[in-house]
Amino acid sequence: MSKLSLLVFTILFLGILNVPAQNNFTVVVHQSNLPANLNPLTSRGATERSIQACLFSTLLEYDPNTLKLRPQLAKDFPKITEIKEGKHAGNMSITYEIRSEANWDNGQAVTAYDYIFTVKALKNPLVKTGGMRPYYEFIEDIEVNANNPKIFTIYSKHSYFLAEESSGELHLMPEYAYDKQQILRKISISELNKPEDELKSNAFLKTFADEFNQKKYESEPKYIVGSNAYMVTTWSDQELILSKKKNWWGEKIKNVPALDLGPDEIIHRVYDKPLEAFKALKDGKIDAMPAVRPQFYLDLKSNPKFKKSFELVEPMSFSYAYIGFNTQNPILADKNVRRALAHLINRDEVIEALYHGMAKKVNSPISRTKSYYHKELQDIDYNPQKAANLLAESGWRDSDRDDILDKKINGKRTPLSLTYKYNKVNHIRKNIGLLLQMEGKKIGVEIRVEGYPWNEYLDQVHSGETEIFSIAWVMGPGLNDMKQIWHTSSFCPKGSNNSFFGNAETDKLIDEIRSTLDEEKRNALYRKMQEIIAEEQPYIFLFAPQYRIAISKKINNAQISSLAPGFQVRFFKPNRTP
Repeated sequence: MSKLSLLVFTILFLGILNVPAQNNFTVVVHQSNLPANLNPLTSRGATERSIQACLFSTLLEYDPNTLKLRPQLAKDFPKITEIKEGKHAGNMSITYEIRSEANWDNGQAVTAYDYIFTVKALKNPLVKTGGMRPYYEFIEDIEVNANNPKIFTIYSKHSYFLAEESSGELHLMPEYAYDKQQILRKISISELNKPEDELKSNAFLKTFADEFNQKKYESEPKYIVGSNAYMVTTWSDQELILSKKKNWWGEKIKNVPALDLGPDEIIHRVYDKPLEAFKALKDGKIDAMPAVRPQFYLDLKSNPKFKKSFELVEPMSFSYAYIGFNTQNPILADKNVRRALAHLINRDEVIEALYHGMAKKVNSPISRTKSYYHKELQDIDYNPQKAANLLAESGWRDSDRDDILDKKINGKRTPLSLTYKYNKVNHIRKNIGLLLQMEGKKIGVEIRVEGYPWNEYLDQVHSGETEIFSIAWVMGPGLNDMKQIWHTSSFCPKGSNNSFFGNAETDKLIDEIRSTLDEEKRNALYRKMQEIIAEEQPYIFLFAPQYRIAISKKINNAQISSLAPGFQVRFFKPNRTP
């Protein structure tokens, strides 16, 4: 066959398969808003986490199909041993080996020293990592194998039920890029476990934190350096583009699903107006949308033309939506006020009207899918009269006849007037706020409803600058460590306890849960904690929504699951069927 004939044959053959000869495989993912921070230690949102999974590697990760841990950067699962003698006697050791092929973008090997650096950066109290820190308190020391810097052993100072998961899911960051002067090598992990007040004056920690906390490590592509398959190549107000690295180390390893290669380019594109996003989806400008507006989703399900090009799926999520109360606010410090406001929300009506039935009520911060979810907790029913009675019981009266209840708090007449905040593009949260405003007005409660841009809103929630706020927690399939969200040591902005709820009793329960390895005993503690939260109502627990996912049929291997955001874009493959 001549060269010309071979060329013609190749073109015709590729044409028959409907495969472009040299085109890159690019996918466009819809986002309501782009993340402001891709530093895996200092960011807080679920969107950031899903994008970071394409950029940074972890020793272990959750398999979206089995919802069980599997090795990624680690060569295998760690060896976990109870230590019976020596300086770590009575402790637990966890030994990992990093894959020999793994390296950073500069060709330097990924080693135990990068893991140690990442742990030290996280434990530095001057670095903004409060939300993650509770998960790594158990690490007392890390020793590197003298003969192989890719092998290391973590020593736990106490029993911790998430030791394997937490140690394995940490996004590794390269020491050479984030600590060029190796400042953190001057302080040991055991020193970093000292009380924060003793550490905050440490000059080494301050020098490192002053550099690491800079915005460039959050949002400038050249400073975001990981060992996974993708890198940030474009970041504008409307698009975040991830491009596959050339000669990525993971390509050398075959038949490891966690290292499977996906699209050549992933474009996260913002359409913050629902109608524009819906039109872009129908026009084929979006390949994957994780949260189609419920009404639009039902319209698409009855659209035969759309279903020829797209799959529509709705797996349950591990997330829950809630209305949070700042319990340090003088009005909201009263449990009766919080419970009264909870009686003003008709959750069945909200689920039907706003979600069209694609959500389930929850009464607890624990996912309904888990064995220790407290099924016997009583609903706080929709009952405006009960709400009014609770407020009257706490002494709220309309003393000046302005249609707003009031009472004296700390000697000052205080109207029952509060502000509900939400992120602007979320129409469901806005409508829930308007509903609360309408119901509150009927019984003398004034609720102001205010929307803010996403990143500004998130800053307000995590700094505690709110009274009432509407948001969601996204969880994983593993056991729940409640310290990050519910312990008093995790009050915002230090941690993620944005309701400022807790006391000595709940702290003790949380600490016991974390150290109890017996499942039956631990589940009993979980149930007791859920009972206290349900009684105190620091949150109005609303519902666990289903994902409403649209995926183009040009995509194969979407790996739809309950893991956020409902699909795994870094594993997408082109569908080569005609």
